[in-house]
Amino acid sequence: MFYENIRPYLEKKPEDMIADYVRLHEDNRYCRIRDEGQYTANRVAEKLVQYALIKKDKKILRLAARYCLSLLMTTYWLDGFIANYPPGLWEHSGFVPSMALSDMAAVLVGAGELFTDKAKKMIKKQMMEKELSKVNSVVWRYDSIFQCNQLAWYSYGRMYAYALLSLDYERIAPYMELARKDIETSMGLAIGADGAADEGVSYFLCQPGHAGAGLFWYARAAGKRFDECLPKELFRTADYIDALSSASKESAFLPVCDFSEPYVSEELRLWHMRCPRAFG
Repeated sequence: MFYENIRPYLEKKPEDMIADYVRLHEDNRYCRIRDEGQYTANRVAEKLVQYALIKKDKKILRLAARYCLSLLMTTYWLDGFIANYPPGLWEHSGFVPSMALSDMAAVLVGAGELFTDKAKKMIKKQMMEKELSKVNSVVWRYDSIFQCNQLAWYSYGRMYAYALLSLDYERIAPYMELARKDIETSMGLAIGADGAADEGVSYFLCQPGHAGAGLFWYARAAGKRFDECLPKELFRTADYIDALSSASKESAFLPVCDFSEPYVSEELRLWHMRCPRAFG
């Protein structure tokens, strides 16, 4: 699985992807023709770090560092010019900057020894100024993201960054606590009293996956037990999972709502940890 996640990026030259903007996955709706081949926000560097550490592959670890530096040299960590013209109000929420945060954080944690102290300071500065500022501005302005999967979606990269940066900058710790409270608030709104959700299971997986994984990094940084940091609402979801689980070997869940197969292992792993009955 880990190799399949990185295979498309092994033959690419990260430096060729340096451009004005960053594309979310393969979504080119907001891109100009000249933006073809730009850096893709898809947790690329993080996946490379994971594989390199598991296989003890120095070459791929260096490749992850190159992806990180290429992202660092990209001018704007946004989808395209439509999200970045004065005095434009349009934006594609916080998807791209939150993914850029998780890439940067993962490389610093897993391949930090490849960088000089000055390079690490440069990366952390950009994480704060380009990425966290954008994600936070979205969280501050839109109540709607707390009622669906979006706050949870951003919480992985947001909390990963806060946890890492708080080790060097102690004034960040109170903001990390606010991010934790945001996750609790969102789960309280997005998960019903019966443990179900208005969104389909694919979108809902962001709650245990992205937000839950974000709380893992929070627990590490705060010196707390991970299971004690999980909101109580997550423990009510076993019946919901049971009801929407597929009996087919070809699919994990019933194809309802905006369905797609789970593609992030954290989503299912954390759910199984806290709600084993849902997985038989």
